[in-house]
Amino acid sequence: MTRTLLLLWSLSCLAACDARRSLEAAELARFPTGVIFEDCENAQKNWTHELPECLRVQLPMLGRGVCVPRPEARPDGARDAPRWGVWTYEYVRVAQTQSPDGSIVTHFRDLDRSSLGIAARGEYQDNQLEGAWTFRHLNGLERAHGNFRAGAMTGPWSFWLEDGTVDTAHTGVYANGVLSSPAAPK
Repeated sequence: MTRTLLLLWSLSCLAACDARRSLEAAELARFPTGVIFEDCENAQKNWTHELPECLRVQLPMLGRGVCVPRPEARPDGARDAPRWGVWTYEYVRVAQTQSPDGSIVTHFRDLDRSSLGIAARGEYQDNQLEGAWTFRHLNGLERAHGNFRAGAMTGPWSFWLEDGTVDTAHTGVYANGVLSSPAAPK
């Protein structure tokens, strides 16, 4: 029984890796000058800090998608490379250590070996969230779904709690990232 479960888990990991590579190949075809980039996200450093609390990082995540280097170099010679296209963020297993100054340092592992499931997926345009995005709870259930325009939540958004019930406190219509019309209670 244990061998069968291990084999099934291994096959599902291989299928997920193949799907990820296929998505990455499609995104590189859309952005031929881009490169696949991995970005570590945790409570101290993350792209969700400007979003409402209900969309912020719950657990450490590793994001992967395309960054396209800008043609012009900065004064230091480096090139900015904003995010473009579809990015996928996955919850990951991490290790934490304490540094000599007492701060906690989070060590991320390879996404292929440490993924705990999809946390968020959506599109970037020049480093801003754009279009439809879906967020998930660690248990795999949908956490939120809606659209961004120029990095701000806009239009109807649906939110769910970890048990799958509707989160009425956050569900509704958003304008410029602010809940402007809450959903009517049912």
